[in-house]
Amino acid sequence: MLDHERVRRLRAQALAGGAREDSVEAVVQRVFAIQAQDATASDLGIRVRGRDITAQAIRTAYEKERSIVRNWYMRGTLHTIPSDDARWVLPLLSPRILAATNRRYQQLGLDDDLRQRADHLIRRALASHGPLTRGPS
Repeated sequence: MLDHERVRRLRAQALAGGAREDSVEAVVQRVFAIQAQDATASDLGIRVRGRDITAQAIRTAYEKERSIVRNWYMRGTLHTIPSDDARWVLPLLSPRILAATNRRYQQLGLDDDLRQRADHLIRRALASHGPLTRGPS
C-alpha cells in the first residue's frame, strides 16, 4: 500500500490522482524538469502526464513554439525545462557545469579562443536559422 507522502509526490508529479495537463508546456511547467538523456523516455514522461499529448505536439513545443528546451542544467544530464525558466536556471547552475567541463576541454585541446569562436558561430546560426534539428531517422 502507498503511504501518504508517496501519493502526494505522485500527484505533484501528475502521475496519480487524475491530474493531467492539456499542453506540453503545462506539463513541463508543472514538474519543472524532466530528465531528457533519452529523448524517447523524455517524450513518454511528458505524454504520461498530459491529456492527449502527441509526439508531434512535443516536437512542436521544442522546435516551433520553443516553449520547452533541453540542456545540461543539472548533474551533467540532459533535462527539459520551460524556456522561460532557462533564463534564470542557466546563470544559476552553469558556473558549476562550466568548471566541471573546463578540464575536459583542455584535454581535448579546445582552448578559450577556439571555444569563443565556436560559441559565436553557434549563436549566429541560431539567430539566422533557429534551432537546427535532425530529421526523422
